[in-house]
Amino acid sequence: ETVIISVGASLVASAVVSYLSSIYIYKRKREKEITETWGLYSIDESRAQMNYFIGQNLENVTDHLDIIAYGLKSFRESKRKLINEKVKHGLEIRIITVNPNYEYLSQKDVDEKKLKDSTKESIKQLCRWIVELQKIKGSKVKIKFCKTLPTEVYFRVDDYIYTGPYQCGRESQRTITMEYRRPGKGFDYYKDYFDTLWNDVEFCNEDTTLLNL
Repeated sequence: ETVIISVGASLVASAVVSYLSSIYIYKRKREKEITETWGLYSIDESRAQMNYFIGQNLENVTDHLDIIAYGLKSFRESKRKLINEKVKHGLEIRIITVNPNYEYLSQKDVDEKKLKDSTKESIKQLCRWIVELQKIKGSKVKIKFCKTLPTEVYFRVDDYIYTGPYQCGRESQRTITMEYRRPGKGFDYYKDYFDTLWNDVEFCNEDTTLLNL
């Protein structure tokens, strides 16, 4: 009986170890898939934290800055001088924002508990800035307008992509944000998504009349 109990205990112990090991191996495999295959580098609990890392990467950006957002108020206020210099050195910028005359734009103010028409005015200020950037010699700055309310903010800074949701009842600076890096499926997924929207004339278009509001 003692021998049988000892053997049984050993078998149970081995089974438990094997089970726990399989869980650990599976977990590590999933972590590797997320970080290496998808290229998910970090998750920040606020967009304000994301802005810090975007700012660091903007210092070295040379080729691409793609954005989907509303008025980019914080970005314009903090990075105006830097972006002006980058445009002078050939940085290509593509921005998708909401048509400021879109009838449902006021819902954004309601969702984020802002003053009425504050989002519309911010987009108008963005348009005025774009006009300034387009006047720079050799400028490769373009902006397109859509008639829908984006559900995510999107920033591509060369080989880095930052994206996160817009949430009801919260200012956009206080929402969760993810960082993807190239190479990775996450980077490719969002890059292709932006390019698809940019080239979809049914979704967005270059309306130069809106730049003079």
